[in-house]
Amino acid sequence: EAVARPPVARRIFTATSAEVPFSVRIYRASGSPAALSDFYDRTMAASGWRRVPSGGAQGERLAYTKGMAVTFVSLTAEGPTTLVATTESDRGSATDK
Repeated sequence: EAVARPPVARRIFTATSAEVPFSVRIYRASGSPAALSDFYDRTMAASGWRRVPSGGAQGERLAYTKGMAVTFVSLTAEGPTTLVATTESDRGSATDK
């Protein structure tokens, strides 16, 4: 299953390949990194994902696991918006949202 698209966001980049087992999506979203971190914690937990330590500053780099799949979410403030980059290891079940 694909990682949720952030609310009030525009996708600006998608990369997938049959040769690699992951996908990358980048969005420009309304809201702060802290608000988007809360959004991902809620939506990922509701879908059965577990947050794991990521080694980054709180609210800037998030990591989640579900079975053997791993998803990373990076949040970077850019003026009044936030760049959201998702990297999904289980691309085979992910769909482009």
